[in-house]
Amino acid sequence: MVGTFDGQQAHVLRIEPPAHLGVTLLIPDFELSTAEARRVMPGHYSQADAVFALSHAALTTAALMSGQLDLLAHAMQDRLHQPYRAPLVPGLKQILTEAPEHGALGVALSGAGPTVLCFHNRTQPTAPLHTFYAESWQGRGLAVRSWLCPWTWRAHR
Repeated sequence: MVGTFDGQQAHVLRIEPPAHLGVTLLIPDFELSTAEARRVMPGHYSQADAVFALSHAALTTAALMSGQLDLLAHAMQDRLHQPYRAPLVPGLKQILTEAPEHGALGVALSGAGPTVLCFHNRTQPTAPLHTFYAESWQGRGLAVRSWLCPWTWRAHR
């Protein structure tokens, strides 16, 4: 879903991505406090970073709605929170950069972190992708749980 709230009313649009779009959540075995994740954020952003964020959010939405999932790796790039929070999540930079080489369609830090959200093609094997994630964090002394969301988009209308 995509939505806005103007202070009085919510405006919502349901997105129906292709049924073969899968989601994996990568949950490293450590906690990251929201307060710490907020502390590292800048007080202001440049106009260029704001334009980058808005255009990439729009492209992500359009890719999901149109089924052009090959655009997700580019569309899900971020300049508003991932660069600042990456030092708090060991291996995040590597995962964001290299995950598409291992089968990820798109990957992003989920909220304040440390969970990482990964889109993938449900018709393709996910073992190489999950192995990459596990090895990325194990090399830094961290365990990670990969949770393959068991539902389909169309089942949750």
